[in-house]
Parts: sequence; structure tokens; C-alpha cells
Amino acid sequence: MVTGTRIVINPDPLKPNWFEYPIRSVALVMDISSNKTAVFRTGFAPLEKIQTSKNKNFNELIKQYEIDQKIFDKKEQGLSNLLKRNLDMFKKQEIEDELRNFLTLAPKEPQKQILITNRATPKKLISMCASRSDRGILLKSDELFGLIAQTEKLGSEGLREFYTEAMTVARNYSSHTIGRGSDVVENFALSIVGCFQPSKLKKCCKTWKAAIKMMVFFSVSCGFSPIHLVLRVLRVQIIQNTKD
Repeated sequence: MVTGTRIVINPDPLKPNWFEYPIRSVALVMDISSNKTAVFRTGFAPLEKIQTSKNKNFNELIKQYEIDQKIFDKKEQGLSNLLKRNLDMFKKQEIEDELRNFLTLAPKEPQKQILITNRATPKKLISMCASRSDRGILLKSDELFGLIAQTEKLGSEGLREFYTEAMTVARNYSSHTIGRGSDVVENFALSIVGCFQPSKLKKCCKTWKAAIKMMVFFSVSCGFSPIHLVLRVLRVQIIQNTKD
């Protein structure tokens, strides 16, 4: 998520319209009492440090925004009160024009950039990526079995499709709901990282046929030795690396 959708990869130079993003999801497979949590936290440490820094910056911005908003509200109220007085037509028009111009200077509320989250609904993930988290979001789950189990519930077929599409980066993704309105994301990217006990991973692959389609987008790491589920070797050519 540090590079996110900044880097675009062309797997096959002979197919100039085929683009992929280096967004990867990882499943850490380790037995119980094998220090899985420590490995998990160590891997997240750099990204969480960046997130902490962004949170601190956001808190400072929001404090300044609240101060500016209070000053703005008082000035707006003052101009509105002037309009309630018995004024001549020209003076009233002058104050109305001043108020109209003043409203265009309203403070803009800062948006919090989320790089990493423990839990979020699909609608909220889309909303966050449509605002400041346009490079993508990393969803971490201490127990991936539970997350994938949700996609196997009757009536949740759309959830599995949602995760699969986001994990492979959906271009020009749009969502339209009555409650939240419309959200449009140019590159909707989601990386899922979590842990699996070997027995539960085996059960997942044996019992849930549909889940295997989702699991092929994960790289499986057994301790510190990565074993990729997708064995196809891609000839990679980086064709774009935009600035921050």
C-alpha cells in the first residue's frame, strides 16, 4: 500500500493494453503457539508507522479546521443578522453579495487517509478509496478463515466477487446507493493480509470450492519461506511510476 496504484506493470510487452498493479494479498500459515502474532506484527510495523504519522497529521489539521470553522460561523452569523435589520434596498443587496462571496471561503474539512484497517464494510472501503485513500487499502485479519467463511454464506456471493475484484484492482469502480450517494474510484485496490492455521487452510481448500477461486490471489507464507499459489512467471516491465 506504500506504492499502491502508483506503479503499473505490463506483464507482456506484446499486449500493450494489459496492465496490472503490484497489489498483493498474503496469507501467513503457521501452527498455534509458533509465535505467529510476532511475525504478523513485524511485517505490519513499517506500514503502521506511516499510518500513525498520517493520523497525527490529520489530528492537527482537524483541530485547526474546528478553530477556523468557529470563526467562519460567527462571521456568517453576523452578516445574516445584518440582513434581518430594516435596511434600504441597496445596502441589503451589498450585504447579500458580501455574504454570498464569504460563503465560498468556507473552511474545507480535512480527509483522513487510511492505509490500513482491521475491519470495514464493502461500502465503507469504497467510500475511503474514493476520498483520500485512492492508492488502495490494506485489510488485515488475524484469522483469515473467518473472513473467507463470510463469503461462503448463502446470499453472500456478491461479497466474494467484491473482494476478488478489489484484490485484482478494479478500474473506474463506481458504487451508487440511496444512503451514501455515488462514489467513483479510478483504481479500486484492496490488499488482504492475515493468518491461517494449517488445518483450517486445508479445510478451506477441501470444503469450499468457490473459496479456492479467491485464494489463488493470495501468496502463502509458511513462516519466512514464501510459497506462491500462482506459479505462472510473469515477465515484468514497469511502464509507469508516478510521483507522490
